[in-house]
Amino acid sequence: MGDGQTFLACFALDSFSVHRKLNPYYLFSTLADWKMANFLLTSGLSMRAINTYLSLELTKTLPLSFQSTKELRFHAEILPSGPVWKFKVVPTTHPTKQPVHHYYHNSLDCIESLFNNPIFAGKMDFSPYRLFTTAERIVRVYTEWMSSDAAWELQSQITDGSTLCGVILSSDKTNITNVCGGRVAHPLLISLTNIRMKTRNKASSHAFLLLVLMPIPQFVHPTTRICSVLEARLFHQCLDIVLEPLKTAARVGRMMSDPLGNLQCEKYCLSGVSHPFFRDWPLSCPSRFLTPECLHHWHRFFWDHDLGWCIEALGSRELNFRFSVLPPITGVRHFSQGVTQLKQITGRMQRNTQRYIVVVLAGFPDARVVTAIQVLMDFRYLAQAPAISSTTRDKIAAALAEFHQHKQAILDHGLHRGGQTKLPLEHFNFPKLELLHNVVLSINNVGSILQWTANTTEHAHIKVIKDPASMTNNMNYDAQICCTLDCDKKCRLFNTTIKLWSPHRKATNLFAVAQRLLEAPPGSIPSPLRVFVASSTAFHLNREPSIRRMSIDNAAQKFDLPDLRGALGDYVNREGAFAQNFHVFSGPRRSSHDAELPFNELRVWYKVCLQQKSYHDLSTLGLAFMVHAHPPCRPWKYGRYNGVLLNINEAHAWPSSGLAGHSVILVHMIMCPTARRRQTCSWTDRFLVYAERLDIVTQANGSVVEPSSGLHVLKRATRASGAPFGEIFPLDQLRSYCNLAPRFDGAQADSRLSCYNSIHSSPTMFLNKYIDKDFYYAVTGS
Repeated sequence: MGDGQTFLACFALDSFSVHRKLNPYYLFSTLADWKMANFLLTSGLSMRAINTYLSLELTKTLPLSFQSTKELRFHAEILPSGPVWKFKVVPTTHPTKQPVHHYYHNSLDCIESLFNNPIFAGKMDFSPYRLFTTAERIVRVYTEWMSSDAAWELQSQITDGSTLCGVILSSDKTNITNVCGGRVAHPLLISLTNIRMKTRNKASSHAFLLLVLMPIPQFVHPTTRICSVLEARLFHQCLDIVLEPLKTAARVGRMMSDPLGNLQCEKYCLSGVSHPFFRDWPLSCPSRFLTPECLHHWHRFFWDHDLGWCIEALGSRELNFRFSVLPPITGVRHFSQGVTQLKQITGRMQRNTQRYIVVVLAGFPDARVVTAIQVLMDFRYLAQAPAISSTTRDKIAAALAEFHQHKQAILDHGLHRGGQTKLPLEHFNFPKLELLHNVVLSINNVGSILQWTANTTEHAHIKVIKDPASMTNNMNYDAQICCTLDCDKKCRLFNTTIKLWSPHRKATNLFAVAQRLLEAPPGSIPSPLRVFVASSTAFHLNREPSIRRMSIDNAAQKFDLPDLRGALGDYVNREGAFAQNFHVFSGPRRSSHDAELPFNELRVWYKVCLQQKSYHDLSTLGLAFMVHAHPPCRPWKYGRYNGVLLNINEAHAWPSSGLAGHSVILVHMIMCPTARRRQTCSWTDRFLVYAERLDIVTQANGSVVEPSSGLHVLKRATRASGAPFGEIFPLDQLRSYCNLAPRFDGAQADSRLSCYNSIHSSPTMFLNKYIDKDFYYAVTGS
């Protein structure tokens, strides 16, 4: 290993580097000057609009280093550049309406710019490894590509001291025009498997570079099939041109610097596209590098088939009604009009529909149909884990095998129909189902399948195709797109350099905020703390309560909680003179409805935000969920309240213990007692909740989950008097948001249900484990 060139060292080779010793923002005068230039260059404004803005009297008073668009563009053109665009006219064996223009980058230069990018320092892997859950090395974990069997085997085939670099190629046609015109582009993007998936799959990381704009020729031939064959041949001919530098590097290696300036001899293997262009690419094997892909293979499969089977089973009207009566969740799409009439279906919409499909279908008379849908959902959720153990891998295979055991029920009911004929089919012969059988083998070969999702590259089409195309004059798209992207690339590289010298701004993290509040001087912030951490959960309440002061009796009436005073009395009796750290459900109510309490008033909050860390990666924050506890009001006649997981056994910790040692509750009220004047009590330093207990219904076969849906069935716990079983608990014993869904019995749901009353009116309900993947992994132990 030797000393190589870092990103900043390469940047210093620019002809203007001598001026940047005094002014790091040169050709711009100040940081503010550069930020203004960067905004104008990347805003999508036309040259005329920028000139109009610069000609405003107020703008002229600003100390800008440019006075016109032409001058601004000149500044941008002489900024340090990354890989440059190349152009070639590709000869064809048959005539075309227009010459075939080929715009592309040097593929090896793109790889080197990614490998040397300082943004990825500390976020790359340089050698294969194997992960195990314990030191005994019994259960193996597959996550990044470098943890796979293929990486391990390929590393053994190259010379000692060489670093293996996996190349990702992603190609798909996209529309240039959003409304009309029919113009399309065919971008090919490139990235590195060495970059860890958490970083690579973030659009803001720019880890996928536009390698080439594939030409879309119009061949002059009367037969459409022949034109398609000619287009395919041209596609691979262009790929041969673009990928030749990578093939050469795979044979002889290439000296490159990593983000820290270290040198290694590089070898390459391809993870990407099929057919002849890889024929002379060493170490490339299509059976390994052609990986399953979440967006098209799984989510699209769900939308085209699973959802179609459910529509045929329940009918469009019934399915839409069931979706509409599910309680809304803050931050998650609510399908108030159902799902069958949705337009412009996106991957996010498909994933949001998957959250609810099992609870919506549950209750269908033939349990085999429900099971078939449920195990396919288990397959998708398990296979999307960022880290997959050998145990989870076996569960994935078992889920697919169970689908095959129950799939005949779908055919028996005539639910599987042809896309065009709409007639019942007697087979499951379609490619996406066949591809599911490659998932387990691919996990062994290339690691977690999640890292190969096309979500990132599909989103990149907006930045590399649609946005640049909107700035053109609608003629000669490819050339103008390349010019715009070249300018954006120079701005981004210059901005990266500026950021290396500037302070970093981190994303909001409730766990970090809570730690800072703990270190704040006493008396400088309100007590109890509005942001705090308990166990693995971060809590966030508004600084000001929703109700500043309210008597206990008025609160009981407003929230329709007649035993509120008695519940508070039992809590105070259990709490005693000193605050206890933990509470459990007690037996019969001991305090009367008119019990004397050491406080008369409460402060009330209507909501609290819960945030946890990712189940598989504690450095990643999970989705934050809002827990509501609103009193009855229009249109929430019975109040708006959510399900939450409550810790009732200190020996069990969420999420590692799953549901063991925890109880599902309904949070009806969030409060904090207000001490009387000149009185201090331990119980005024904690937020409290009024919790209604829900019990898990044991099934006829002795299982705690319903056999067909695989979901826990819950019912409201009651006291001997028949009253709901409510207790007061400290807020910090809550662990996770729980999505509760009404349990639909039979083929038709009660028409009186709505999203405002479905939980209150349902005698039993489902604990929907599919609402969040981290929640699913915790409940299932995957």
